[in-house]
Amino acid sequence: MSRFIFAVDVQPHFKPSPMLVEQINRAGSQIPVVASLFLGDENKVSFSKLGKTPGPADENCLVPTDNLFPHNGYLPPKELIDFLVGQNAEEVIVVGGFHDERILAAGAALFDASIKPSLLPMLCYGNQWYEHTVTMNLWENALGPVYQSAIELGINI
Repeated sequence: MSRFIFAVDVQPHFKPSPMLVEQINRAGSQIPVVASLFLGDENKVSFSKLGKTPGPADENCLVPTDNLFPHNGYLPPKELIDFLVGQNAEEVIVVGGFHDERILAAGAALFDASIKPSLLPMLCYGNQWYEHTVTMNLWENALGPVYQSAIELGINI
């Protein structure tokens, strides 16, 4: 099976823990990684017009990959999804996050591209426990599997 890890917005501005970044990178040493990088360009997606604060531009991804795709809103960039389709990805394990809406947007975009989205919550960060619980339930009911450990995926972190 062709499998990838999708690291959603793992960058310094969002303050992921060093241990989480280390675990994502260990997983990425075993499975190819694609990553998104949130830039928050107000000219492309006006967060302020929508009553939100995008945060400062942060162009440093903490996950080493040759397949880094910048974006400005919640959805993963089309180029990232096109890349995975071109690689014949069958399953994509979503990690990272900062906000659960980005995790759900990633899963929905993968699903719509006919790629099996999987979630590994232990490698996600950001929102409160309750919101993660809601996200995991939505994911499992609408998108795909939620794995409770990397071992279930055959990954040693």
